[in-house]
Amino acid sequence: MTNTLGLDDDLDTVELVQNVEEAFGIEITNVEGEHIYTVGELYDLLLSKIPANETDRKCASATTFYRLRRGLRKLGFHTILNPSTDLHFLETGRVRAKFKELEREAGVRLPPVT
Repeated sequence: MTNTLGLDDDLDTVELVQNVEEAFGIEITNVEGEHIYTVGELYDLLLSKIPANETDRKCASATTFYRLRRGLRKLGFHTILNPSTDLHFLETGRVRAKFKELEREAGVRLPPVT
């Protein structure tokens, strides 16, 4: 993968490929990685490697929302939760611990808390 994605050095590129492989459960060959110059090309590669879910045809975004909402309710957040709900209430207290609990309850992997 050539450094056109704003990465600092070759190690960043390797880490990016490893993170993408882990997140999506795929393997990117060296040849494939060498032909990725843009985010769009990475997206196209992912589309070609991840098979469509033809069995239940569920929307991944909707499924994720409902899992997160269920997880938040199990953790005691009983406010009205819809796709436009502001989640700043999660930023108080032990944020990392809350996110780990939410991951466990919702059965989804969340981005790391920085």
